[in-house]
Amino acid sequence: MKRCSVKSWFMVGVLVSISGLVLGGYYNTSFDTADAVQNWTVVSGNWSLDAGAGVYRATTTSSTAMSIYNGPLTWGGVGTDLKDYTVSADVIVNGGDSALVARYAGKGDYYFYRLHEATGTLQIYVVGNGTRQLAQVPIADGPVTAPFTLSLTVKGDQLTGSIYVNGVLRGTVTAVDSLHKKGTVGFRAYSSSATFSSLHVTSTRGAINIAPADGASGVSTESMLRWATVEDLWGNVIANVGAHYLYVSRGGSDPNVYLEATIPTNGAEASYDQLELSRDMRYFWQIEEAMHDGLGGITAPGDPNNIMGDLWSFETIKSIPVVQEQPEDVFVRTGDRAEITIVVATLSPEHYQWFKVVDGGDDLAVNGDSPVLVIDPVSAADVGFYYCVVTNEAGSAPASDAAELILKSLSAQWTLDEADFVAGQYLDAAGGHHATIAGSAVTFVEGMDGTPNGAVVIDPNSWANAGTWNPSAKTNQFSVSMWMRWQGITGGHHRPITKRGIDWSTSMWGLQINPDTANIEFRSNATGGPVGALAATDFGRWQHVCATFDGVLGAMYIDGKLIQSRSLNLTTAPDSPIILGAGAADGTLAFNGVLDDIRIYNYALSAEEAADLWYEVTEQPVCVNPPDAAFDRNGDCVVNLADFAIFAGHWLECGLYPMHECP
Repeated sequence: MKRCSVKSWFMVGVLVSISGLVLGGYYNTSFDTADAVQNWTVVSGNWSLDAGAGVYRATTTSSTAMSIYNGPLTWGGVGTDLKDYTVSADVIVNGGDSALVARYAGKGDYYFYRLHEATGTLQIYVVGNGTRQLAQVPIADGPVTAPFTLSLTVKGDQLTGSIYVNGVLRGTVTAVDSLHKKGTVGFRAYSSSATFSSLHVTSTRGAINIAPADGASGVSTESMLRWATVEDLWGNVIANVGAHYLYVSRGGSDPNVYLEATIPTNGAEASYDQLELSRDMRYFWQIEEAMHDGLGGITAPGDPNNIMGDLWSFETIKSIPVVQEQPEDVFVRTGDRAEITIVVATLSPEHYQWFKVVDGGDDLAVNGDSPVLVIDPVSAADVGFYYCVVTNEAGSAPASDAAELILKSLSAQWTLDEADFVAGQYLDAAGGHHATIAGSAVTFVEGMDGTPNGAVVIDPNSWANAGTWNPSAKTNQFSVSMWMRWQGITGGHHRPITKRGIDWSTSMWGLQINPDTANIEFRSNATGGPVGALAATDFGRWQHVCATFDGVLGAMYIDGKLIQSRSLNLTTAPDSPIILGAGAADGTLAFNGVLDDIRIYNYALSAEEAADLWYEVTEQPVCVNPPDAAFDRNGDCVVNLADFAIFAGHWLECGLYPMHECP
């Protein structure tokens, strides 16, 4: 079944004053306040804001420096929402190579337009699958030195770069490319001292800051059309505009626009609220800026001196239900209550029908007529994808997105018992991720719980590869539990388990023993360091180690007790293999010791669950929720008569001065 999502209702908003933004274009800043670059991200090199001088300067001495705007736009959205627009900037110092960045979608996906000072040329480049020059033209009439203004317009596949000196056009370069369709803006420089004093982003031409937004859906039939007068490259309203000609289509199948009204200019903003709109329609509209004719009037519609804006469209509110909030995935334990919710807007009473996706068959209708699908209690049979079809008297909305019900579960368990070692593999008792050993022989010893031949001595033959799967793929969470008996430092970081290929770039996460501190650490290559300095291991003693990641925080438990937690960012390497007993897929950084009962979960275990894994083997309690230290005087996690005795032993002690004031 084809499924599609529907955008939320459109609501006419109110402009909010945001630091660095002004009424007019999509974005404007002059770099003269301390927070002028608060929404900017330095991608490469070094950049410095000098608010006193009103400039933003690249300070890298060599190679490329780039800084990108990622904040809000004056008229809704964020920088990455930009599609067709003009970006311009005043360059105070060229520094050999000052460039504007457009349609920036990532570090390897954008356009840049520059004045190359050494050759006196304007150049447009595309970055994506390498860096390619799209166009280059020399500047006529001699070299250009700063200050100057660079301007780049991106519209569809067309890119047009211009340079102005004292407001006079000195050169233009054009190119055609279809690689990048939308993205934000910024600066790029090569060498130090390239200095910018402004950045302005506006529409490609014509009126700006339109509402409803181009392509908006769910627009009220009583909506007002709003826009702002066309601006020049410096963000100034063009003073010669005397009126706005508004063109609107009739709806239905006719895509043509017709002159609807003439609205005199009255400041930068304009609006029109006399439209008679119908539901279930798509409308096109356009603004033509009429000029003062020098005789007290304005130029007529279609006059070549007028500025014709882009053609925009919007869809009005539908009679059928419109999905405002799609169902979202739920992540629960067996036996828990699960709720999947959909939110719709509707003009008549609605009815809900939920379905469970059935692979290779007809989807199964489930539950009653409610916007909330309730499954209580959840069982393994309930795992799967669910979607909803909402109907009112006008018909049915397109089926909602499908939400997945995911169980918190044990994803893999390698007991490492000799009985579970078959044909050169440690069998996975939970998920079928059998781990193939590196060699041909394995040495088994008594396990942590006393099981004969219930643990494995790690050596060049016995480390194993458990395949390229990712326990956090759907949940962005996971936990690793194991028993280990370390035999001391032999060189390098000993790793009992890791998710890594051969080189560091494929190191998604892993446990290690630091040879410098003998601490057990939980780390990802993306963090630049471990979760923290964790509990020191005890040579030759069985220890239970549990590492958890909840999508934000990594935590380490030693013998059931939380040692430390802190933020953790996982390296993006979902296809790297899971290695048991070594630190990489080639067997390097192998663990020096014995391992038993390795488990991986697809969620972050709680402190109580981590303690359970220790207690179920040792029957030794863990202090998970310590009482107030002011009352637990002996630190045994229990407040009782023993603590009272300590308190009573200090009864009537007095530290007052003078001493005769003591009772």
